[in-house]
Amino acid sequence: MDWLRNTSGRSNEHLSDWKTGTGNRNLDSPVCKSALGAHAASDASLWAHAMQEQMGVIGSDFRGVEEIASAAFERASNNPLIPDYLNFWYPQKQPRDHRSVVYFKRTCVGKVDDAHIADISGTYQDHDVNISIAPNEKYRYLITDGHPREYTDLMSAQWNLSLHQSGQPNCDDSNSIAEFNFVEAEIQPSGDVHAPTAKILTNMIGARRGQDICVYGPWIYDKGHCCHAEIHPAEQIWWKDDLGGNEKRYALKVFCDGSKRFWWRDQMDDGTKLKPWGAPPTRGIFAIAFEAELGKPAVKFGVSNVDDYNVAVIPNSNQAYNGCSQSLVQHYALYRQWKRL
Repeated sequence: MDWLRNTSGRSNEHLSDWKTGTGNRNLDSPVCKSALGAHAASDASLWAHAMQEQMGVIGSDFRGVEEIASAAFERASNNPLIPDYLNFWYPQKQPRDHRSVVYFKRTCVGKVDDAHIADISGTYQDHDVNISIAPNEKYRYLITDGHPREYTDLMSAQWNLSLHQSGQPNCDDSNSIAEFNFVEAEIQPSGDVHAPTAKILTNMIGARRGQDICVYGPWIYDKGHCCHAEIHPAEQIWWKDDLGGNEKRYALKVFCDGSKRFWWRDQMDDGTKLKPWGAPPTRGIFAIAFEAELGKPAVKFGVSNVDDYNVAVIPNSNQAYNGCSQSLVQHYALYRQWKRL
């Protein structure tokens, strides 16, 4: 692969549409090209992974895994009778994983089942965009290797202390069992719950029911939700549409979670706290795999912003990197990066 571009900015939320094809207008500066070397096996594997499993895109783990802290996150309470130090969200790791880094952000790819905005006020307010995803086979491990369905002490306390007015009595009902066929991706895309970003995002994803979507972020389980598997916060969301005529549109979204629930070390308990899951600055990298035949018109990319906030351009951020070629086809990836102020 030949790394063509590295365009940096700073963002709290950034929803973009990228469009590629031989006939598109290029809205950025001209594509940089460099001499190509031999096609390494690792590059071939990365290319195949992106194209076959992730809709032609690799997210922020493109340069390697992004480690997160092993400590649980506490959930703040708006009720003076309920403490703020109860552990709700726990990171997950695969069993028998003996690597030096076992807690890190993951990608989930699967079909959209549902998308909605939570509207919960009171003790534990919640205004996240919730996306239920039936993971593709390669990503089923996020459920099968995750924490099993369990009725927790937190859920029992909520049910009993509310005199059975809030929560649920167990995790054996049909809905709770059915939910374990899905990974839930959650993100509050803006600190202002009245901003239109959440609705824009929900409508876009809701229109993709039954179609593939990719999300990236910490792989966790929620003790307030039968220990359900989640990507939370889902700091990157993307998908691809084929438009015909050799044109493709990539929808690329990067967020810093506006709830601020995963930002600070003093929100954490029971483990290492060196890397809070959603601590700003949040950096989003999208490496887009594409190919262009030698001697034919160059592949051109156009970009349009759907919605963005707090974005600044970093000058002199375009770089070209030597990559690889195979036969008469050059393989490339477009590297775009955002960072929150």
